[in-house]
Amino acid sequence: LTGLRPHADDPQLQAKWRAVKQQAKQRAAAKIQQLTGVKLNPNALFDIQVKRIHEYKRQLLNVLGIIYRYDEIKKMTPEQRSKVVPRVCIIGGKVRVGNAVTNVWHRVDG
Repeated sequence: LTGLRPHADDPQLQAKWRAVKQQAKQRAAAKIQQLTGVKLNPNALFDIQVKRIHEYKRQLLNVLGIIYRYDEIKKMTPEQRSKVVPRVCIIGGKVRVGNAVTNVWHRVDG
């Protein structure tokens, strides 16, 4: 990444970077819709965590953060909600059978 530092203020590079990211988000949204039927806003911020699911604090804190943000948004007025940046949270991974948190993840998912 240090090689990109001299180009950080280049408007052409920034525009191309944004375009590539947007294309990737559109492909991801299309694939998710194809697999699940859920339509996502490709203009939203995508927060994606995919890894084996186990008792790591990072994964649990991520889920608790999602629940907290959802709860806070539900308490807002329509005017306040209009100022919230749209966010899509995607968590995926394998859960080992017999894992202590397996039941918790299934409850969050279902």
